[in-house]
Amino acid sequence: MKTRTVERKRLVPHTVDGETELVLDTEYIEVPLPPRDWDSIVRAGVTVIACALVTVSLVWTTASIGDLLSLATISAVAYAAGVAFDLTWIMHGRRVAAPLRP
Repeated sequence: MKTRTVERKRLVPHTVDGETELVLDTEYIEVPLPPRDWDSIVRAGVTVIACALVTVSLVWTTASIGDLLSLATISAVAYAAGVAFDLTWIMHGRRVAAPLRP
């Protein structure tokens, strides 16, 4: 079982020449680690994969749209139109996915 060291401080009575005072005592104890939270690990992995796929999709569609439009216009304008299309796609998807509020 895996453990971790925890520092705990407490006041303990200490007597010198018949006078008792409370002094701070530090002790280090080993406590067991909680089990791994596999739900959060899997959720984080799925989120990373989804973000990577969206990024690849954005780059790919921007390049494809820019390449198609560059046959009809200047390349800089074509790729700018591709970026504008992708940004519109992201904003539209975000608006559709937002929950309706009463």
